Amino acid sequence: MKRGIVILLIVVLIINAFNGIFLSTITGFTSNSQGTINLSIGSTSTFCGDSTCQEDETCSTCAEDCGSCPVAGAGGGGGGFTSSTIKTFEVDPEILKVLLGEGESFKKSIIVTNTKNYNQSFRLLLSQSISSFVTLSERSFVLGSLEENEVFLTFRDSAKRGPGVYVGNLIIETNTYKKIVNIVNTIKSKNVLFDVTLDVPIESRIITKEDDFEFQVTLFNIGDLGKTEINVEYLIKNFEGKIVHQDSEVIEIERQISFSKVVKFPEDLEFGEYIVIVNVRYGPSFGTSSYLFQYHGDKIGSISKTNFLSEYKYIIGIGIVVLGIIAYLIYSRPHLKFRARKKRSKVKAHKVYSRRKPKRSIKNLFGKSIALDSAYDSGYISKKSYMRGKKKLSKAK
Repeated sequence: MKRGIVILLIVVLIINAFNGIFLSTITGFTSNSQGTINLSIGSTSTFCGDSTCQEDETCSTCAEDCGSCPVAGAGGGGGGFTSSTIKTFEVDPEILKVLLGEGESFKKSIIVTNTKNYNQSFRLLLSQSISSFVTLSERSFVLGSLEENEVFLTFRDSAKRGPGVYVGNLIIETNTYKKIVNIVNTIKSKNVLFDVTLDVPIESRIITKEDDFEFQVTLFNIGDLGKTEINVEYLIKNFEGKIVHQDSEVIEIERQISFSKVVKFPEDLEFGEYIVIVNVRYGPSFGTSSYLFQYHGDKIGSISKTNFLSEYKYIIGIGIVVLGIIAYLIYSRPHLKFRARKKRSKVKAHKVYSRRKPKRSIKNLFGKSIALDSAYDSGYISKKSYMRGKKKLSKAK
């Protein structure tokens, strides 16, 4: 009984320690911290002026919470736009990747859905880095409650651009919410003699300033040119088209070669999404590959830890309790395992010593019976001997 109480106390202490660590990590509370809790009982209705832009409030009906409405005709992405944390519409897909050959064009669409129960006006704007070769089917529209609209983007290649990877974004906004759709437009040359594939390991897809950015490159000689020297270029861009890293080297390749590259980012790099690009050039041949990743500066450690504990706190707590129960069973009843083994060994021994000799083969007895009958019929044995033999055979069965 005393042993069980000790184990239960240990489990309680572990759980309390977990709760203390969890609270101090998520909220910053410690055992010495003090605070007050405000409890509101009664009406939960919202009102204009509560510092929160609610679903039924807009910049026109409640500028105090939702901010001032953009001035008509203002450029640069909407002028007085004020973003709120309330998501009022959805966009599918959230990133566009388009591959073109030289001189080709391609049309792709996105779906914008109003997820609220009131009308919303939408405005669309392309970033300057892609506005010269991408056109929109419409730049503004109005959607009613739960309505959706398909917007088409047409990509065109021109002789001025040439092969390469071009990035930018499409901004979709209402009076209270803004969504940015990243766009990657890749143009390859007509004749590709050397191609490339690019892969970013999982640990490098979300990095901080403490990490080195590592990626894997594989080059292919698909033109069957034998051992050749080619120029390989490495670029890292943000989605405004700004280059944050650029490097190149000459590599000798015969058929195929794979290697890793490591990049150290500057400390003043802004948080956000980036794209790594590898270009392979050989005369008029141009091959390229790209991969997206996120740079979180020095924030990812605390964010990931907080999210992990907040999402899995109940599972962690249950796991601790289960481990405590297992420890209790092992500590309080260590003899169970020994007894189980001892019992199994006795059963095994019983089976060994209870074995009996196997019966004679039925086929063998049947043969002896036929031979006995044949000897009696031929007169080689007497009737007395015959009957004695039959009796022995019947007992043998």
